[in-house]
Amino acid sequence: MASNRGPAQPAIAESKSRDLIPVGPKHVQGKYQGSKRTEEGAKPTTARALVLRNGKYGAIGTGEVVLANKISGREKLDLLGDDLLEQRVEMEKKALGPPFRLEKCLRIAHAQFNAALDEVKNLQDSESFFSEIVAEIVARTPPDKYKKPATPLQDSRYVTSIVATRIHNAYTAASAWKLVRDTLHELDEEGLIDATARNQIRRDEHLRSLYLVLYDLVNELIQIYQSKFSVYIMVAPHYAKYFKPVPDSDPGDPEIMFDWVELKAVHRSFLDSIIIELCLPQSRYPKQVLYSILHDAVDESPREAKRFSQAVWDTVGDLAMAVELQDMIESPLLGADSTQLKNSSRQMPEEYEDWIDAQLFSDKAAKDLSIRNHVFPLEKTRTKSGLEALWKTINANYKAISGQDIDDLWNLAGEKKRTPRWHAYYMPSLREDDEGPGTVSRVRAGKGGKKPLALTAGLGAGDESDSSMPSLQSVSDSEDEESEDEDEYEDESDEYDNDYETESEEDGYDTDEEEQARELLREAMDYAMRDPEFLNVKSPEAELNLDEDVKGNPFLKLLGSLRGRLFSADPNLKTKVRAQPRKPFFGGKKPPAAEDFEDDDEVPPLEPIAPSARKAAQPEPSKGHGVTVEEVEDEEVTSAKKKKKKPKKKKKKPSTTAPAEQGLESPVPTVSPPPEPMPTTPSPVTSSELTSPPQTPLKRKNRKGSSGASTDGPKSPPTPSTTNTSSTYLPSMSTASLVTEQKAQSVRSYLQSEGLDTTKMKVKSRGHASDMAPIKAKKKGLFSGKFGRKEKAEGEDDEESIKKSSKDSYFSRLSKKSTDLMHQLLRTKDDQKMGRAPMKWEQFLKVMREMGFSYDPSTAGSSVRFDPPNPRDPPITFHKPHPDPTIQPIRLREYAKDLEQMYGWTEEEFYKAL
Repeated sequence: MASNRGPAQPAIAESKSRDLIPVGPKHVQGKYQGSKRTEEGAKPTTARALVLRNGKYGAIGTGEVVLANKISGREKLDLLGDDLLEQRVEMEKKALGPPFRLEKCLRIAHAQFNAALDEVKNLQDSESFFSEIVAEIVARTPPDKYKKPATPLQDSRYVTSIVATRIHNAYTAASAWKLVRDTLHELDEEGLIDATARNQIRRDEHLRSLYLVLYDLVNELIQIYQSKFSVYIMVAPHYAKYFKPVPDSDPGDPEIMFDWVELKAVHRSFLDSIIIELCLPQSRYPKQVLYSILHDAVDESPREAKRFSQAVWDTVGDLAMAVELQDMIESPLLGADSTQLKNSSRQMPEEYEDWIDAQLFSDKAAKDLSIRNHVFPLEKTRTKSGLEALWKTINANYKAISGQDIDDLWNLAGEKKRTPRWHAYYMPSLREDDEGPGTVSRVRAGKGGKKPLALTAGLGAGDESDSSMPSLQSVSDSEDEESEDEDEYEDESDEYDNDYETESEEDGYDTDEEEQARELLREAMDYAMRDPEFLNVKSPEAELNLDEDVKGNPFLKLLGSLRGRLFSADPNLKTKVRAQPRKPFFGGKKPPAAEDFEDDDEVPPLEPIAPSARKAAQPEPSKGHGVTVEEVEDEEVTSAKKKKKKPKKKKKKPSTTAPAEQGLESPVPTVSPPPEPMPTTPSPVTSSELTSPPQTPLKRKNRKGSSGASTDGPKSPPTPSTTNTSSTYLPSMSTASLVTEQKAQSVRSYLQSEGLDTTKMKVKSRGHASDMAPIKAKKKGLFSGKFGRKEKAEGEDDEESIKKSSKDSYFSRLSKKSTDLMHQLLRTKDDQKMGRAPMKWEQFLKVMREMGFSYDPSTAGSSVRFDPPNPRDPPITFHKPHPDPTIQPIRLREYAKDLEQMYGWTEEEFYKAL
């Protein structure tokens, strides 16, 4: 058989050169070099858990399913959780915890409130509403609920319920964060200081009560986010198998329990064990411990987190922020008297009770499906008119149920209008100045950085230092940075691929261990079936008194730890404090049914006007006269008394001093219309009358007869300065003179003819000092002028020019690549992608960093808080896209709107700086 081998290659001659050449590393590259695994290939959490297990139980573990380098996911969680829990208990005994920082607490509260409020505003924006609801439907639909060809978007009732629930939950979270934010500012105004907070809480009763109110608010906020997280997890594609409805539960409020069939699967998976503990209530591990373990698990295996949807990961991030805030707030309460301190009496504020009432009213409105015709098909909401019609119906529903529209009910009416704030001014450092004005970008060190080009002209290495020619630096940073960014993304994906292994590869069992695990599971279920109360879903979790022969069974321990832990499947967020509002509203009128409006442009018919209102509106005043609300109400009350007597137009015109006295009742002074006679001089309004304005017109009418004259006489003597009131000139006028002089004339000519324009007095709407309650001096805290508070800081108006130039200073320092990204973010006319291209999350971070922002990416979940360079400006929170870290055009547009409203980043301001 002929050989296929080619001709022999000539021998390579040995090089005679003695020059030194660079060579690669001599050592062999390790299997896990560059990854986050140990030299043995174990993940950090696994290695730590094995050390804890060997120290606790010895080298053989518990004597059951044990290998030297393998461990089940649930056992790993128990070992790590117990260790962190013991450390936490020891620190609490020593009154040690994370340091309390009021400014950081305020930053978290402001950032989370702004993010929650942005979610509310996105639901009222026709450019965002459709995509938000579609994503919500995808996240809330179980995998097997709808099969082809049916889809959730074709179920009108299902779509309507999703829309109503999303609106209710968005307002609930925003209003809750507003309460937390305002309470923190109140503590700041009361003088709470970081260094002495522990002693202040124990000495000042008022401060302690207010601090405990904040503690309760944050705990209820965590409860709300946990309920939201549970609702998303129980229908997630990967986690839906772990849950099932409780048998014979209330259909109106069904409860969910863990499905015992999946006991083996959750025991194997480390990440699933963490998620189940976070989802189910009454966990023996604090949420701070669970979030610390979750962060480590996702950090070492980031690709496993791709199983979470965007909605689930957003909720994880929001819950993580609330848990971080709770951890700091709890720190000053630690000590030997911690339990006694937490059980101290406190009175919840009226705003909190209003928030509870709003939950109950809103929950009732969310179950009203009268908005069905406006949201189905969902494409109707893509237009501005269609979305406005939807919100008009929503407000009508809320008014019919609570007497208020949705913004007033949740106390958010005055929060949507923001004033952009930006006080940071970029000051280049000395190091940057040394680079010279011609330098566009600094050469990057490390991987991906390019060395500066040099003109050597054949010079050797020794002559390079003698050359006077400077090195040439790369000035084109567009293509270079793009390649660097691509390298970062490729490295990141490679890192994910290297670190990621399926749990069956690391935590699974081989054939022998698989058989042993089945035997242990069968033993656990047989033991549980002997006692009917063991598998009773209503039985609370308690310490199990197991027999000695089954004490080491891991499945039996897990079975006992999961029983009795139920949660509600109701997607509408609410706290179970009260079942009914304090003051139920019964006077509302429900809007027309959805079937009455087939077209988006059709509006409900106008309501008929009451007869009394028609009679009061017949004598229409001239355009020069202003009618106040109180005067219209007076005409409605006394319309029946004026049937026989013709109104006396001239008698109505008072002197210029009369409005000054009536200014106490109306904040805006107006000229009264001719049809109504002028009463006697009213007495000064007291503070009690100012608090009840509806009673003022009734008191004024009780002193009048049918002709408008006083019947009972004045109850208080007139003011001495009142010399030209109606009581002085009305008796001296006759009816005949009125008839002969009735003609059309202006107000000015009438006043001149009557001689009433001789003196001009300034009309004041403020009462006498003796009649007004004393005004308390407003307290100012250390952080009163920060975070975008409505109260302007001292000297803020004088800094308007500085703020404009400071914004320009940051825009002008952007690199070429970041400038192009800013064009894309703001959708300027020079955007080459015309607002249709997505943006990588790392590119967005690059822009924010160059604008001076700092951020902490260590929080589990997608919530990322950005702190501006000047602490006077409010922080902002964005949700990182997940699982694909790409910001889609619709989401990028929402980012741009938030930045414009918060900091004034507009296209015009950006072009001014270029």
